[in-house]
Amino acid sequence: MFNNRMIIVTLTSWTKRIYNVKVVVESIMNNTVQPDKVYLNLSQTEFEGIELPKDLVEYFNSDPRLIINWIPGPNTKVMKKVFPILKYLQDDDIIIDADDDILFPKDLIESRLKDFENAGKKYCISSNDHLTVGFNGQMKVVSAMSLFQKKMLKNWDKFVTQKILDTNNDDRTYLHLIWLNGYKNKGCTKWTIQELLKDYDMKIGNKLTSFASFTGGKIYDKVTEREFYNKIGKQIVKSFGLWRTKE
Repeated sequence: MFNNRMIIVTLTSWTKRIYNVKVVVESIMNNTVQPDKVYLNLSQTEFEGIELPKDLVEYFNSDPRLIINWIPGPNTKVMKKVFPILKYLQDDDIIIDADDDILFPKDLIESRLKDFENAGKKYCISSNDHLTVGFNGQMKVVSAMSLFQKKMLKNWDKFVTQKILDTNNDDRTYLHLIWLNGYKNKGCTKWTIQELLKDYDMKIGNKLTSFASFTGGKIYDKVTEREFYNKIGKQIVKSFGLWRTKE
């Protein structure tokens, strides 16, 4: 627990990468600052009739802080990484979103928390150093291993429509929710996504899939996506005037 706030790490996976998850979670639990809980959110529909790896199940059963959270209904893919656990958290609880194929360095959680404290606890700490378009071009894309609080995603259930779920772009959705709730984000001072891939995963000979390969080299700031989210964002601001009240 960090200053009376729970530290939560959350991730999702799918059938073709579930065998990566144990080593990823082990890297999380080997951190100098350990999380209070780790949620692995899995689709009941996708895994119906499929057994999870035995060593993964045994590992999660060995520690009450590790939770396999089965999500019923249609599989929302990467969009189920964070939203299904929000009902279990308090507004000030800290969330770090993880990917199922990038390992945590031992001081990643500690360094994110230090950045959060140094930023006056008012910012999301983003792991990506790419500026996004929109928001006057000043906000960095939120991506895996970013730190934010539940309250930064307030009213997510009003914003995250089926149309947004279908984009499968959780990172940009978090970014817009953070902005709509009156917060901004800052890049981290250590362990950006680029540093993780270049200086950590490759150095230790990690065989997990690289960030670039599983995104298919996707350009996050492509115009069509920007236009879609800016349009949705304007609709939300108009409909929920209570949003975007902090500057």
